[in-house]
Amino acid sequence: MSEVIVIGNGLAGLSASLEAVKGKAHVTLVSLQDSERSQSVLAAGGTNAALDNKGQHDSTLEHYQDTMNAGCDLADPKAVEQLTSMAPKVIEWLAEIGVAFDRTPDGAIDQRYFGGQKKMRTTFSKSGIGKQLIAALSLEKEKNICNGSIIEMTGYEFHSLIMSEDGSALGCRIKDINSGEMKKLRAEGVIIATGGINGLFAKTTGSVTNTGMTSSKLFKQGALFGNLEMIQYHPTTVETEDKSLLISEAGRGEGGRLFVYRDDQKWYFMEERYPEVGNLAPRDVVSFEEYKVSTMEKQGQVYLDMTHLDRETIDGKLKEIKDLCKTYLDIDISKAPVPVAPGIHYFMGGILTDREHRTSIPRVFAAGECACIYHGANRLGGNSTLGALAGGIIAGRNACKLESTGDIAIKEFADEKEICEHEKKMIRDILGASMPVLRNEDQMNEGMAELVRLEKTINSKHEDDCTLKLAEAVVISGIERKESRGAHRRADYPERSNDFTNTTVSYIENGDVKVKRMPVDTVFDWGFKNER
Repeated sequence: MSEVIVIGNGLAGLSASLEAVKGKAHVTLVSLQDSERSQSVLAAGGTNAALDNKGQHDSTLEHYQDTMNAGCDLADPKAVEQLTSMAPKVIEWLAEIGVAFDRTPDGAIDQRYFGGQKKMRTTFSKSGIGKQLIAALSLEKEKNICNGSIIEMTGYEFHSLIMSEDGSALGCRIKDINSGEMKKLRAEGVIIATGGINGLFAKTTGSVTNTGMTSSKLFKQGALFGNLEMIQYHPTTVETEDKSLLISEAGRGEGGRLFVYRDDQKWYFMEERYPEVGNLAPRDVVSFEEYKVSTMEKQGQVYLDMTHLDRETIDGKLKEIKDLCKTYLDIDISKAPVPVAPGIHYFMGGILTDREHRTSIPRVFAAGECACIYHGANRLGGNSTLGALAGGIIAGRNACKLESTGDIAIKEFADEKEICEHEKKMIRDILGASMPVLRNEDQMNEGMAELVRLEKTINSKHEDDCTLKLAEAVVISGIERKESRGAHRRADYPERSNDFTNTTVSYIENGDVKVKRMPVDTVFDWGFKNER
């Protein structure tokens, strides 16, 4: 029986664990908190699949085409084809294990529109899709804990990979967050499912416990990363003291309308400028248009208007939005519009994987938001939960096939003290100023100069600079992509260029961050020999 370590217990981590167990592996599931407190619980919209339950003749081909169009030709076509083809079976499996999807009157799984999609394709739950998915998967996890197939280690964080002299992973070190005690875990495969790099930025819609530290550590240990400049700003967020709150795309999917006041009249700018798709244009388009009308055209605050929707829709399909707005904003969405603004929501870039979810480090896999594979330059709403679930299944399926490494010598990894909170805040502030909705060369060059100055301070104190290195890779990736495409919008290069239809690959060489461009049709097809 092979040993598999899974880091992270959200949707990707749970689906990977369950699939690895099906393949007769024994799984050690490592996480900071219980699954019920993972970032996946915050998923509010739904999960895409071409079930065609609304009589619109939807198909996996159309799901594929919408995904590729939203990704602006930077997603891997073969990987996206695999993802969209798997989607109906993923939903079928979820329903079998007890996910309470909303249903139509005849009992079929209900579906609704989401941004960037021409058909009602997004399955959902009025009580929150993230909560429903995690509840069902957690129950399956508990069954496997009871039969001994899974050991769950909660209250631990990833520290570093245990590496062999030839560069393969032999397991990992984890640290008890309460006692500081370090443990070594040996395994045939390691699956990383730790979510996006939220912690590198000041405020995002993600969990504040999603620090991005695992990704930073892997970057320093040699993992390739892709498309780090592709940072999705969700068009409807509300900033609070600690983080940004997401007003789900479901609000627009059910008929919510964006407007600004122009000459004291409501101007529904998206409907005027994009008559075919209106408020359901892809997220990068909507966020940029909001920025343009509010800041560049100086029209002020943008609002999301749901006051015209019927009570059944608000109390049923939009219950989660209704409750959130009442609790945190004291707004009754049936009576008043909600002030919204673009906020950092999702990271399309991350640990570069091939189509089998193998990373550039043999025996290490990545799935979910931490991985770069499916979303290209911009992600469709409803494809994040799908990508996490399907990606986890693929990673688990492959990790459990690895043979024993035997008694291989370990290459030691230097243990440095972590940078202080003040320095982390400096990194967050620098990235926020360097990578806004609309960015330019001067902003990013200044950000890079500040990071270099900070690096000298960190190095002089012999602190671990892994977070700083990954932050540098984000900014350099933005500088290198001299075009506007998807979530990467540049004021100095406002047009899309065929010269940049490629993946921005980041890596560390001799201690320095490097970035190169690689063709999309080859970068996801490396076929690394993870079994060595």
